[in-house]
Amino acid sequence: METIDQHGNFLPRRERSIKPFQFVEEIGPDEWEHHLEQAAWEARIRGLALRLLENDKDFIEELPWLNGPKAKSVVEFGIHVQSFKDPIQRTSRRC
Repeated sequence: METIDQHGNFLPRRERSIKPFQFVEEIGPDEWEHHLEQAAWEARIRGLALRLLENDKDFIEELPWLNGPKAKSVVEFGIHVQSFKDPIQRTSRRC
C-alpha cells in the first residue's frame, strides 16, 4: 500500500523493524505447538516483543492483528512484552 501526501506525491515506504510473517509464524499458532522447541520459541518472541516496543509505529500497526483471533499465542507474547515494561529491564536485556 503506497502512501500519498496532501499534494498527491508518493511517499517512500517505511522499512519496518519486524516483518508481518514473523508474527504469523511465531504468535499465530497455539503456544502448545511450540513445546518441542519451547526455549528457542520463547527467545524468538522475546526478541519480537523487544523490537515491537522499540518502534511505536510498528506497535500501532500490529495491534489489530495481535488483538484478533489469529494471534493464538498472544497471551504468552504479552507476558514477554510486560517483562520489558521497565526501561531498566529493556536496556539490561539487550546487552
